[in-house]
Amino acid sequence: PFLPFLPFHSLSPIHPQPTDERRIHILYTLFQLPEIYLLAALVDFFENKNRGYTRIEQSPDTHGGVQCGDVLITYQMIWWDVRTSVDWLHVYGDVKEKTVKNLERYVVKDPRLPLCIHKLRSSGMKTFIATNSDYRYTQKIMTHLFDYPEGPDGGPHRRWREYFDHVIVDAKKPRFFEEGSMLREVDEDTASLKLGVFTGALKPGQVYSGGSSGAFCKYTGAKGKEILYVGDHIFGDVIKAKKEQAWRTFLVLPELKKEVKVWESTQSLFLRLQNLAYILAEVYGSGSGPTDGGVKLPDMNSLRRALKVTSQEMEDSYPSRLGSLLRCGSRLTHFAIMANRFADLYSSSCVNLMRYPSNYLFTAPHQLMVHETNPSDSLPISPALPGTPGLTGKRPRMLTKLPRGMSIVDHDVDLEDDNGIRKRSSHDEVP
Repeated sequence: PFLPFLPFHSLSPIHPQPTDERRIHILYTLFQLPEIYLLAALVDFFENKNRGYTRIEQSPDTHGGVQCGDVLITYQMIWWDVRTSVDWLHVYGDVKEKTVKNLERYVVKDPRLPLCIHKLRSSGMKTFIATNSDYRYTQKIMTHLFDYPEGPDGGPHRRWREYFDHVIVDAKKPRFFEEGSMLREVDEDTASLKLGVFTGALKPGQVYSGGSSGAFCKYTGAKGKEILYVGDHIFGDVIKAKKEQAWRTFLVLPELKKEVKVWESTQSLFLRLQNLAYILAEVYGSGSGPTDGGVKLPDMNSLRRALKVTSQEMEDSYPSRLGSLLRCGSRLTHFAIMANRFADLYSSSCVNLMRYPSNYLFTAPHQLMVHETNPSDSLPISPALPGTPGLTGKRPRMLTKLPRGMSIVDHDVDLEDDNGIRKRSSHDEVP
């Protein structure tokens, strides 16, 4: 079952809390789900009373760790051990070796990927890869993804390298978008690095290691908004590419397919949340005994309870135990706010680009500020609120600050996954 909504003020003081990186660590991505699970499993393991460990009571509301006799284990120690172990495993462990031995299980293969990239290149665009993986691992993964008997145009099989103008491995993102590292050529036969630092124009077909986004723009002649960078890491890919180089950004959200399906089935709940928020504002503004068209409005406590129940219903609609990636009740999650702010486009897969013409212009609807809204006074609110049959009133007003971005889907384009590409609301357009 999902965790119920907890009273915030009983868990945290109402005054602002200083940012303390020693106390809070944000886990942003799908890549970190195994780490989240391991942390939860270890805490559950040590807090099980049958293990002989007892909680250390630091204060009535916080627990610093567990203790068994003279052995002390703090939660910070557990986090640090997991964090360093995960880093060690990916650098020195056998995760990559086990992955390449069972590619069918761990790597999702999409036959539309070669077609999508072929379409982009056929329209005159250039394509590149910048990955943190080394050349050996990249070669095996990409060979698997592009391993089809025929090419995208019905011709003979094409190697994955033929789909890209430039390939950069060992990019060390997010450092790649800042000072970067030495740019060196890679010997494809031995997968080793060639001597010296490469300082010339990037050669088509050559594999490079390291470098920086600044050097890439310099040696290719591409600038800022001329580049659309596709990535699935909100910080290491999207935020850094946008802030450091002003590149156009495309955030890949595999979870979006499920998010869209759940959203379509829970829009009535979201509308109910808006209705409840509006009526609650009317109650606060009207004083005691409020009425709306002769109908007595509910009291504040019943409205608050209805808000909590409806928000929990929305959370329970999502298949993941963590709830929605993008929404918590009527509010956006921190992840969603970052996506709205830094991702020009987002979708469940980059292959959705192939459903649009190469000269397609992605735009978003104009967005109004609160003082610019003028909702109609004649539209009823719906669906009916719990315990208030037949209650009607004004359309819910935008009583709080508008979110910076909105996402849209172009319904005039037939998308196989009914998902499409979302464009955040901004003054910019993405050609």
